[in-house]
Order: sequence, then structure tokens, then C-alpha cells
Amino acid sequence: MPKRSRDINCDSCHVCGQPQCQSCWLAPVHDPNLWLLADDANVQAAVNLQLALEYYTGRPQLQIAQEPVLKRARVDQNGPQLPAQDSDGDEEESDQEEEEEEEEDDDDDDDEEEEDEDDEEDEGEDDEAEEEEDRNAVATNFDRYSKDAWYLLNKSRYTRLSSSKQHDASGDVFDQIVDCITAIREAITPASSYGTKVNAIETLRKIAKTILVSDDILGYEVRKQFQWDSCVPDSMLAIANSMTRSQRLDAVYNNQQDGKGKLLDRLDWVQDEAEALCIEGLEVQKVTDLLCGVIA
Repeated sequence: MPKRSRDINCDSCHVCGQPQCQSCWLAPVHDPNLWLLADDANVQAAVNLQLALEYYTGRPQLQIAQEPVLKRARVDQNGPQLPAQDSDGDEEESDQEEEEEEEEDDDDDDDEEEEDEDDEEDEGEDDEAEEEEDRNAVATNFDRYSKDAWYLLNKSRYTRLSSSKQHDASGDVFDQIVDCITAIREAITPASSYGTKVNAIETLRKIAKTILVSDDILGYEVRKQFQWDSCVPDSMLAIANSMTRSQRLDAVYNNQQDGKGKLLDRLDWVQDEAEALCIEGLEVQKVTDLLCGVIA
């Protein structure tokens, strides 16, 4: 049997792993090609022992399973590294994409503006056509109501009564005149034609004038009741508010009667006469202001 090696140059024992052991009986059979590397010293010692027994006995020994030592992968705290990209190229591409999107948006905005302008032009043309058609439409004539008011105050049976009876009958006459005014106002709707609305305002003006110029006891008593009742100017305002601005201006400046001037002049006469007689309920200053565009 070979003697144990006493080589002092042996750096470490391949069985126990101690430096310069020189006492292990397996030292003489040291073969660097047969020793396996392992992280665990105990596993290495067991493998070396198996190889030594095979060397002396000439028979293979039980195989010691040795699992491969897997090293734990390092975790990059900064996350996975992506391949480097050309930042300048990406910026140029993104700039080009943004410019293309802006150009598309500008084109869309221009198209929308052109469509809006076309729509506005079409709407303006439609409005003008509707107003022209409205002016040419057949107007309803309310003149019978002004004639009824004049007849009540000047030719009716009430005018042939004595002064005391006229005083007593003034309430009935007032109510009948108010019914005429109400009928005119209720006949007007926003859909009524321009001519119908102008005729209604003119008829109400005639009724106001009839009340202001009536004499005798009957006319005087009826006029006093209109001092606080503003149904005439209120009805005029309601009708004027249902008209467009251009219609109001056209009515007050262009609607003329032979020898009687413009509607504005005729309304001014009613206003002046109502102020002179202190009949506040028949003042039409707000009506003329609305028709002339002084107030909206």
C-alpha cells in the first residue's frame, strides 16, 4: 500500500478542505482531473471519497447524486434594460406626426368654418325670404273693432240718454270697449303675418284716439276709467314684441296713410294728447320706443 504523502507543497486537502493538512490517506491518489468543483465542501468531500474507493478497490461505488449548483440571478433594481434607441430619430418622427395632426386639425377647422358660413348665409337668405313672404301675406283687418268703439261713444243709444243716465251707463260702455281691445290682442299670435300685426296696432291706436276725443258725459266718464287701465298700450307692446326688429322699424317708419303721415307720427299724437288730459292709461311712449328700437 502506498505511503501517505508528506508533500509540504500541498496547499489544501481535497477531502477535508483544510490548508496544508498532509495527513489524509487519500492524498497519494490526488488527481486534479478527477476532482469536481462544488460550492458545498461536504458534497466535495463525499465525491472525493467515492473516487478514492474506486481507485483502491477497482469497483465502482454508489453514485452520489449531485445537483447542479444554480446561481441566483441578480435583480436589476432599475428594471429591464431595453435596447438603446435613436432618440433623435424618434423625436423627429414624433414632431412630424404632430405636424401632420395639426395640419389635419386645421383643415377640419377650415371645413367647419366654411360650413358654418354657408349655413349662416342660407339661414339669412331663408329669413329674408320668409319676411318677404310674410309681408305679402293677406292681412287680417281689425278695423271693425275701432268702428264699434267709435259707435258706442258717439252714436249708440247711450249717447241719447240724459247726463245722469250716461254717467250710470259709462261702466257698460267701458266694458264693451275693453272687449274690443281684448279681442284684437287675443287674435294675434307669433305666427300672424306682418300685415296683421301692423293692422292690429293701428286699430288700437284708433280706439285710443276715439276715447281721447269723445265728449259729453259718456265720453268723459269712460275716459276717466282709462286713466288707470292700460290695456291699450299693453296690447300694443305684446303685439310689437312678437315682431322682429326689422318688422318693427318698417312698421313705424314706412307704414303711411294718405294724409296722416307715418305710424310714428300718429302714435306721437296719442301720447301728447294723453299727457295733456292726464290719462296715463293711454300713454304709448313705451310702444314708440320699442318700435323705434330705443328699447329692446
